[in-house]
Amino acid sequence: MTFGIAAMIIVGASWTIFGGVMGKAPKEAVNISVLIFWTLLSALLVSLVCGFFQGFPQASANGLLIAFGSQIVSGLFNFWQLELMSRAMQKGHNGIVWSIVQSGFIFPFFMGIIFFGVPLTWVRAAALLLALASIALSGISQGRAAGKWVTLALLAFLMTGISQSASNFPSYFSEAESVSSIWRTAALACGFILGAFTCNLGSISRFDREIVAGAKSLTVWKYCLILEGIDIVTNYFFLYPGMDALSRASAGAVAYPLMVSSCLLVFDLYSLIVLREKHSFIQWLALVLCILAVIGLSLP
Repeated sequence: MTFGIAAMIIVGASWTIFGGVMGKAPKEAVNISVLIFWTLLSALLVSLVCGFFQGFPQASANGLLIAFGSQIVSGLFNFWQLELMSRAMQKGHNGIVWSIVQSGFIFPFFMGIIFFGVPLTWVRAAALLLALASIALSGISQGRAAGKWVTLALLAFLMTGISQSASNFPSYFSEAESVSSIWRTAALACGFILGAFTCNLGSISRFDREIVAGAKSLTVWKYCLILEGIDIVTNYFFLYPGMDALSRASAGAVAYPLMVSSCLLVFDLYSLIVLREKHSFIQWLALVLCILAVIGLSLP
C-alpha cells in the first residue's frame, strides 16, 4: 500500500513535464502529433527489446486481451487528450487548462465504485461535487475569453477520463495483472501511434512528410528524449506496479486521485514560477476546491 501511494505521487509529479512540453513545444514550431509519434515509437521499440529478453507474458488469452486491449484504448484516447490540451493551452491559461483536463480522474474513480465494489462514502460524494465546482469556476474565471478554449479543454477532460479508466482496468483482474509493465507500455505506445494517425486521417500524405521532417529536427528529438525517458521510467517502475499494489490493497480507485493531487500542485507551481501566470481570486478558489476534492476522494 505504501509503495502504491508513493508511486502514484511520483508519476503525478512527472506529468508536469508532459504538460510543460505540450504548452512550450508548439511555440518552437514542433508539431505535437509528430512529437508524440516519434516519442511513442521509440518507447515501443525499447519495450519490445526489453520484452524479448523478459519473455512473452504467460497469461491466459482473456488476460492478454484485457491487458493489451485496454492499454491500446488508453493510448489512443491519451493521444487525443494531449493534442486537445495543447491546442487549449495555446489559447488559454495553462494552469487552468491543466486543472480542467486532469479532473478527468473522476472517471476511473467512479468506475471502481460502480463496477468493482469500492465503497462510496459521504466524504467521497462531497469531494465529487467539489471537483465539479472547481471545473465550473475554472471556466467562469476566464470570462468571455473562455469561449476560445474551454470547449477544447472539456473535450480533453473527457478524453482523460476514458484513457485513465482504460489504463486502470487491468489492475482489477488477476489474469491481466500478470502482464508486466513492459508489455503494457508497448500496448500503450501502439495506442498512441494509432491516435497520431487517426488525428491526421484527412491529410495522411502531409503527416507522412511531417514525420520524415520531424526525424531530422533536433528540437523534436530534444523533446522526444525528455518525454520518452520519463514515460519509460514511470511506466516500468511506478505507474503499473503502483496501480497493481493499490488494487491488491482494495484501494485501486484512489490511484488517479493520488496522481492528480501531486500533479496539480507541482504544475501550479510551474505555471506561477516559470510561466509567471497570475491567479485571480476565482482561479485560486478553483484550485483549492480541486485539491480538496482529490484529498476527499483519496480518504477511506
